[in-house]
Amino acid sequence: IEIQEIGLRPGEKMYEELMTYDESTMALELPDMFVIPSSYGEKNHYTQAKKATEGTYSSNDQKQISKEEVFTLLKSQTLI
Repeated sequence: IEIQEIGLRPGEKMYEELMTYDESTMALELPDMFVIPSSYGEKNHYTQAKKATEGTYSSNDQKQISKEEVFTLLKSQTLI
């Protein structure tokens, strides 16, 4: 199959914004994830969480993982 690289399309991004600055001001950090609690309902359901550092969280700021790391991750989750 021939693959032709055509570049970005209008509106297409090279990264994903995972959490905006405004979201980070109320976000909580757990050992394996961040939680952005709802402004409605129970407050601080996550008793083991600490306040997240304020800032923008983006996939653009992260180191790319290798093909071997992707393979290991998929295998560890029994996806392959």
